[in-house]
Amino acid sequence: MNGGLNMRHGVIVIGCGAMARVHCHALMTMPQVKLISAVDVQLDRAKEFQRQFGFERAGADYKGELERKDADIILVATHWAMRHQIISDCFHAGKHVLAEKPLSVYAREVEDLIRLANRKKLKLRVGMVERFRAMFLTITDLLNKATIGKPQVYNFIHHQRPTPSAMEAGWEYFKKLLHGGVTPNLDCGIHKCDLVRMFSHSDAASVMSWGRKLEPDSPSCNFTHSVFTMRDGTIFTLEDCFSGCVEPFVGMWIIGDKGRMQFEYAGHHARPTPGSEEDCIRIWHRTPPRTETLHISATMKAVRPQMETFIQEIEQDKDLNWHYDNVSKATEMVAATVLSEHRHAAVNFPLTSSDWQAIENLIKQ
Repeated sequence: MNGGLNMRHGVIVIGCGAMARVHCHALMTMPQVKLISAVDVQLDRAKEFQRQFGFERAGADYKGELERKDADIILVATHWAMRHQIISDCFHAGKHVLAEKPLSVYAREVEDLIRLANRKKLKLRVGMVERFRAMFLTITDLLNKATIGKPQVYNFIHHQRPTPSAMEAGWEYFKKLLHGGVTPNLDCGIHKCDLVRMFSHSDAASVMSWGRKLEPDSPSCNFTHSVFTMRDGTIFTLEDCFSGCVEPFVGMWIIGDKGRMQFEYAGHHARPTPGSEEDCIRIWHRTPPRTETLHISATMKAVRPQMETFIQEIEQDKDLNWHYDNVSKATEMVAATVLSEHRHAAVNFPLTSSDWQAIENLIKQ
């Protein structure tokens, strides 16, 4: 199926979990999209997606769906360990792919998929969805205008806990994400690494990372604190946690030589009302001393503008190697935190082939 002004893009979703549900709520409202098939190894989940979102079909065999000609975009929202094989099969079937992050935590698999996309002349986009959130686009503009001067420190803290009403099931979900040597950085932290690279226009020079198991049944470190030194001299601290014994907390701020900005996701603040559907940016200016607050409309995840952009990239046959470079660099940053935790020492960038082999050995699928 080819895209165009008078045509719709057929979409197959592989992996009918929580993030796929977020995507589908947006996809079903997009006139340029036609929901073709929901696929999951648990057929009941695929059929539930079909009923809820209006897919034409539901199934458990993604390879059979790839053989059909009524879809040209595949949304891959499975666990990361399954994505390399699935995405490879998609490209060999001539399909474009929007994949959830991380594409993989292994450099060889990331590079393999990028090479295959380019060789097949197909498009691959990885769900670095924060780049499409209006709050972060506003922050980028503010930083480019030197609103707080030259940034010195980027700080992101993200502690997640299952809701009390679903604690047992929620903790099982987090444990699945933490399978093997994977830490919370590799799941959520990759977003923040990508954002700091976008804000700073700089790559990482080194990282020192510490991890702890806060629960005895956690498959790996479920609390991670990492400090990156960026090549422009700024410091980036990243703290991620999946836990059943900590309070949920999100803290994000940037300190510059002329001020500071703190920013919050919708629902985490009481301005203008509790549970607000607006993101919030608070700015402290040093000279003259003053504060200002910006409220920016938000959705839970900016998946619609991401898909709209991807469709344009497909229809206009845009070169996406700039995006692939961002994906590779953010993946390298979070993968290095695993190595630093294990070595109890700083790790320098770029990672060597022996570094990557050590990371792969640490992360057991």
